Formats: sequence, structure tokens, C-alpha cells
Amino acid sequence: MKETKTYLNRRWDAELKSLGELVTNELKYRGKIAKLDLPKTTDGLIDLRGFSAPKQYTTEKSNSGRDKTYVSEGTRIKKMNFDSIDFSYADFEQCDFFNCGFNRSKFNEARFVATNC
Repeated sequence: MKETKTYLNRRWDAELKSLGELVTNELKYRGKIAKLDLPKTTDGLIDLRGFSAPKQYTTEKSNSGRDKTYVSEGTRIKKMNFDSIDFSYADFEQCDFFNCGFNRSKFNEARFVATNC
């Protein structure tokens, strides 16, 4: 199967769902992503391509009276070191990274809108 952006995003709701829950837990509670049995990319990086960090959404009425839904809060990630991870197409919108380090990782088209690092 060709690894399209859509496929990489959707696989976290299907075949990688249970691993996604473990990744979320590690992110929230300063765990170690490397200890999880995650797949690797062809270049040996831990494969978090397409992963979407959990977010809280808020819906409000716009000036025109239409409902507008937006991310109001992302995951808080503290004191973690991310080494040899492929974050391509991952979504960390509104997440906060405190005292985190990134080494030998990829971020092709990763989404970090309104993210604090």
C-alpha cells in the first residue's frame, strides 16, 4: 500500500489505534516513546507519521451566526527527549512543549500551529 498522507493519518484510528493510546499516555506523563513497540520507517526512525495529539475543541457562534469549531487546548508535553522519530504529517496544534529536546528527527509537513516550544 502506498503511504499517502491520508493513509498515514487514518492508520492511527485503525490498525495503530491501541499504539496511539500508548503514545498519548507517554506524551502526557513524561514517558519514553522509544520503549513502545512502534513501527520503524525505512530509514530506521520511530514511525509517528500522521499521529495527532489529543486536543479539546470549542464551538462558538461567529459574527455571522454560524458555528465555528476550533482547537482550544492541546496536550501539554514536559521534559521529554525525542530521538530518531519521524513526525511527518503529525498534528500537534495548540500543544505545549516544556523543556523538550529533539534529535535526529523529521518533521515533513508536520503541523505545529499555535504550538509553544
